Amino acid sequence: MRFDFVISVWGAWHIGMMNRAMLPTLMSPGNLPAACAAHDIRIRIFTRPSDVGVIDALPWIGRLKALLPVDIVIAADNDAPASADHLAWWERSSADAAARHAVAANIPPDVIWADGAITNLCAIFGTGKRAVLSPPSLRVISETCVAELEERGGGAVLDSAELMALAFRHWHPLSGAAAAGAPHGRPAIEHLWAVAGQGLLVRQSAREVLAYDPRRCALTDKFLLADAATLEDVHVVRDAADIAFLSLAPLAKDFAAFVIEEPTTVLELAKWAAHPHNLFAAAPWLQRVTTRLALPGAEAGSEDWREARRAAAATFDAVTRTWMLHRVWSALETLGCRRAKQVLALALHTLAPSDILRRPRGACTVLVPTDAALAAIVGEDLRSALRSGGEARLGSWLRAHVVAGRHDLADAAPTRLATLDGVPLAVERRTDGRLQVAEGGILGAPIDVDGTLLYPMEGLLRPF
Repeated sequence: MRFDFVISVWGAWHIGMMNRAMLPTLMSPGNLPAACAAHDIRIRIFTRPSDVGVIDALPWIGRLKALLPVDIVIAADNDAPASADHLAWWERSSADAAARHAVAANIPPDVIWADGAITNLCAIFGTGKRAVLSPPSLRVISETCVAELEERGGGAVLDSAELMALAFRHWHPLSGAAAAGAPHGRPAIEHLWAVAGQGLLVRQSAREVLAYDPRRCALTDKFLLADAATLEDVHVVRDAADIAFLSLAPLAKDFAAFVIEEPTTVLELAKWAAHPHNLFAAAPWLQRVTTRLALPGAEAGSEDWREARRAAAATFDAVTRTWMLHRVWSALETLGCRRAKQVLALALHTLAPSDILRRPRGACTVLVPTDAALAAIVGEDLRSALRSGGEARLGSWLRAHVVAGRHDLADAAPTRLATLDGVPLAVERRTDGRLQVAEGGILGAPIDVDGTLLYPMEGLLRPF
């Protein structure tokens, strides 16, 4: 098979990390040397004009050229590219890879590879998969971690367990802030669970692609898959023994992102997963995947691992529900239901997600009271439901407006349904062609949010 390995890099720090850590581990025996024996691979390095000579003179670039074709591409028309310009360079390389019927792999310049990861990456595409999502990557302190690598001399050969041991020795606070039980938090789409003396489990809400067949994949502008409703033909790393790398970062990186004495919550994880930059069609499927990062000598079937898996599953069950609700919340403005949006915002901050949505996955049908319908509620009734102590009433009211499953009511009417809270619904078509819920009111045209249908309704199915 053909592969284009694409490295976007510029600036002294990133070029230094590429030469001191990434290329030495990329060239370990089970990585590029073994992969090149079985596949047609070329390296393409995209950079700014002033760094071409610097990169070409690196010792590891000479070793690369002795093994496979290496192109150094001037991708910027000036020496001050924006930080997001690498995305445009990836798009350019994607078109080039498609033209030669190659798989494109976006290789970060500031990582440390486990031996065997590249061989495994290439082999996956021989099984018919069209993309490989980037594995979870622990942040490590570059100042100390790279120094240890260099003490080994002549390049490092680390299997996945040794790589994880290296990560624990040079653990970055950014990784710590994403761990369950951490006293401080940060914006994150991943969460970690420690297994004492054994390693870590990781779950994530979104992952960009690491490698993909550009002829078979549609990508967002952030290089997330845009056309994956499920993960059936997409490879997701479930164990570091498959594909693993560590992400290098200076100790002081992103300190401003830390939220002191505010641990990361389910709501925060769901909120960042629902951010437009992280939107991923198969997010509910990815959120079910647990990735194991094991230390040397770890016992795979121990009760400690099983307990951590149960904790991860419970947390991300709540994340998935909350992510779904957050997506609905974002769409209510488009629907013109601003009062309902305010009610749901309060519910997201005061109720457990299972109190609002009893189905962790799968589409729903939501009948959303219009602003006029909510304005008609007696003020004190609404205030009592929204103040402290009214949580049970609020949860019951929300569930009374949600039906499990996606129902195109225009096609189904007349029909009978029931909400999550047991309210019976009779949907009928009026003589003027409009839909009406006998117990609620007239329905407007729905909008689709990730398969869930939202219908504006000129009435309430249950008073507060």
